[in-house]
Amino acid sequence: MKYCCFFFFLLIGLSVGAQHEILEGKFVNYDLKNGINNGSVYSITQDNIGFIYAGTSDGVFRFDGLQFEKIVNPFHSSQSLGHVTGMHFDEINNEVLIASYKGLYGYSTEKDTIRLIDPQVIHDFEKDTERKCFYYVGYNKDFNFLRIWHPTSHKVQTVRLHAHESARDVIRSKEDPDIWFLSHEGINIYNSKYDIDFRLVEPSEINKSKTNFDDLRLIGNKLYAASIGRGVLEIDVSTKKIKEFTYREKTSARFNMVRHISVLNDSLFSIATSDKGIGTLNLKTGKFSFYKHDPSDLSSISLLSGRSTFFDKQGNMWAAMAESLSVKSLSNDAFKIETQDVPLGFVKRELKARNAIYVLDSLILQGSNKSIFVYDKDGNAIENPFEMPTKDFGITKFETYSDKLIYGYSANTLYKIDLDLFKITKVLDAGNLTNEWDFNTNKIFGVIIRNDSFLLHNFNEFRWGRLTDFEPISKKMEFHEDRLIYSVKFKETIYFIGLNGLYELKDHGSITRIEGDLDSFFAENEDFYMTVSEKGLLITSLLKGAVLYQPDTKKILKINIENGARTNQLARGVVDQQGNIWLTSSAGLHVYNEIHKTVSIFDKRDNVWSNDLLPDFINRLGPSIGISVDLSLNTWKPSEMHLEEQGPDIQLISVNGENEFRQQYPASTEKISIRYSTFRYGKNDRDRYFYSINNRPWQLHNEKGMLELIALEAGDYLLQFKIIDGLGRVGYSPKYNFSIDRYWYTSWWFYGILGGILALGSYLIISRFQAAKEKTEIVKQRYEGIAKDLENQVMRSQMNPHFLFNSLNSIRYYIKSNETEIAADYLTKFSRLIRNILENSTKDKISLQEEMNTIAWYVELEKLRFNDKFDFKINIAPDILPQSIFIPPMLIQPFLENAIIHGINPKPEPSTLVLTIEHAGQLLITIMDDGIGREAAHKLKERNSLKKASLGQNITERRLELLSNNMSSNITISDLHPEQKYKGTKVVIRIPI
Repeated sequence: MKYCCFFFFLLIGLSVGAQHEILEGKFVNYDLKNGINNGSVYSITQDNIGFIYAGTSDGVFRFDGLQFEKIVNPFHSSQSLGHVTGMHFDEINNEVLIASYKGLYGYSTEKDTIRLIDPQVIHDFEKDTERKCFYYVGYNKDFNFLRIWHPTSHKVQTVRLHAHESARDVIRSKEDPDIWFLSHEGINIYNSKYDIDFRLVEPSEINKSKTNFDDLRLIGNKLYAASIGRGVLEIDVSTKKIKEFTYREKTSARFNMVRHISVLNDSLFSIATSDKGIGTLNLKTGKFSFYKHDPSDLSSISLLSGRSTFFDKQGNMWAAMAESLSVKSLSNDAFKIETQDVPLGFVKRELKARNAIYVLDSLILQGSNKSIFVYDKDGNAIENPFEMPTKDFGITKFETYSDKLIYGYSANTLYKIDLDLFKITKVLDAGNLTNEWDFNTNKIFGVIIRNDSFLLHNFNEFRWGRLTDFEPISKKMEFHEDRLIYSVKFKETIYFIGLNGLYELKDHGSITRIEGDLDSFFAENEDFYMTVSEKGLLITSLLKGAVLYQPDTKKILKINIENGARTNQLARGVVDQQGNIWLTSSAGLHVYNEIHKTVSIFDKRDNVWSNDLLPDFINRLGPSIGISVDLSLNTWKPSEMHLEEQGPDIQLISVNGENEFRQQYPASTEKISIRYSTFRYGKNDRDRYFYSINNRPWQLHNEKGMLELIALEAGDYLLQFKIIDGLGRVGYSPKYNFSIDRYWYTSWWFYGILGGILALGSYLIISRFQAAKEKTEIVKQRYEGIAKDLENQVMRSQMNPHFLFNSLNSIRYYIKSNETEIAADYLTKFSRLIRNILENSTKDKISLQEEMNTIAWYVELEKLRFNDKFDFKINIAPDILPQSIFIPPMLIQPFLENAIIHGINPKPEPSTLVLTIEHAGQLLITIMDDGIGREAAHKLKERNSLKKASLGQNITERRLELLSNNMSSNITISDLHPEQKYKGTKVVIRIPI
């Protein structure tokens, strides 16, 4: 049984070609925790959209690859379709036909509705594709029956069966009108020509022992019956010769418990058994093969539970099991790492791969035990190992000079490595570094080879040398701004990494720091690593991820948590030949897909040996990528991973539970719920879903399968979904355009009508003012006067509503106290005030006496509101006749209001408000209060978030500006008692008369 899967795949490949691929991969199990109720799964089918339907002993569950949904029975109080015995999809009516102990139902995939076709107890159900009809057998209280359902005419033919046992299964021959059906103990035939049925095979003909039949298939003139107890029986219809296919292993009293047969081809069956699970039967060899069950693997298929099998349109194999649904997925997104074990014959102790370089189809590998090994392109070790020059030999990094010559260096030594002679020569060591090269330390931080010279540097000094004799050819150059911890060559230009940034070496020998967006990457960062590729410089860190800097364009690509990485601890990286970026990290292997701009993550689930790859190196080894680990070098080919391929498409299923995708929704729509799926079966846990509205940046959607858009504003919307699968491949959904209507009072036509009314009113006002002007004024003066009068009128129209609003607040405040008599008096005074305001609102000017009356009524109402908290006094100079002086209406009230609300009201003690009117060449109005003062009032406004200036005061100031014309008028505000606790406020208004 160890190689049963291999033999099965081989049979599929030889017999049905593409079927070999269909059956690859492991079974994935769905059970109660995934949404299937606690019941056995008996049958499986798929509709035209792509939904998988699982028929169980507790009804039908629909599955879209992301979530299960139970199909509710509207005809039964239990809301369940009952024990489902069979399902098929009807392409004519786009219905899933469901046979159960409660009858035959039709579920419409277009309308999401269910109807009852035949309320009978049904045992089994079969589809006749050629005749476009369905057969089902069952019984009622009177007799066993065979029914034929015609979807086109919606008619049911009924045949009464004379067999005493309950009919279990049914199938029809393609060549003749005979219908075969199973009973508990025999195989029967119904001949429609003669309207009779009789026993084709008696129980006595099958080893005389009682046999239960559960499934029936017909190939040519041979019937194949699934027997519970006898395996699979082959019955020749013409000769009635019986052949038994049984498997020999008898580990228990129950064996050969075959429940269901699926025909893969004329010689290969897929079978479901109750004692061995899911397997295959080869009719030519009579051999059974079963999928191995791994008890330690929770996703493995379980034994003793097979009910039926089904192959969907995507080529996945489904298995109906006891209390679960299993699928063997067509696609396997996990890539495979090939491990090249390092032969230990070359070393005396354990080897740990530290570094590697690929030169002329040869792999040069350095181990931590001070050894170097060479492998050819097939991974075979070359016979001649290197002789190590010293006991302390070790190489930090390789530098390529030619196909046959490379250089390597450690912290204090530079080596020449000849690949023809397999010879390693020490060319620089700590001694001559100190004397001839004149470095302050004997530590080598980097070696760069360019043409026939090389650059040697430590953390703050560098100089050039000759490859011919390894003598210095330039003076020592110092660099004190930073520490040069790493160096690479990109297109003959040398770049350094320091702790504070990236530096470029100019031709004249100076080092220049590259300014710009890289500053944030290097800030508060450390432990960098840099490699070079065709695209630019790849720099990794353990704090902020990685960046790819492209010197030609100065562009920077960042790879970190923000754009899909699992962690910012990215240790080392490399760019493959396709432009993808591979990064080792503390959380698996990261791959940035150049085409789709996405990050894929691979870990132990993908045969990566560890999730923590921080100590390991990664390098390009020709067409492959290599990472060292313990005693082996692990390699894989990016070209075989198909990262550039298009990912799975996303299909929109429903909106607000309806299959109809409406383009317009009313303004009262509170929520729009869009259901979607890729119909990728097999628990694709690493698939990530995104959505975008109106082409804005993609947002990650954690609630897979259902997006709810709540409280959308009126307007047009464009919605699209995106999936990034486990390999970083990208797929999209169709774009969905819809709009939310506006409320009528926010519609353009409402604003148009309102604007027309305002325009007409403005026109009438302008016409009125134009007619009132003197005919003798020149045209220019007349229009200027009309404009000023109109603006003055607008200011006053703003003033009056403002005052009324505050007055109504006062009334509301007092009425809430439930003092009816006082409230009545309050309203009487307010009505007088309103009448006075309305009468004055049409006048440009009113007498000072009328203004005083209005003010008196207003202040009296405010005193009532604040329980006589303040006294109000009016002082008018004797030389002023209020009846003969005219001013604009409501000019003084806003300043009295400010004094009461912001000065007097916050003060805990009683206060006094004084209004003084004098004549000093112009009308002089003074308002004084002993309130908290301007500074305290301002702080109180700030604390209460009342930061807007007084509307009434601002309007009055503007009115005075218009009133003044060429005359002078102003308003001054000052503290009344600057030295006291309550400073008070003094307002002086000057009005020309």
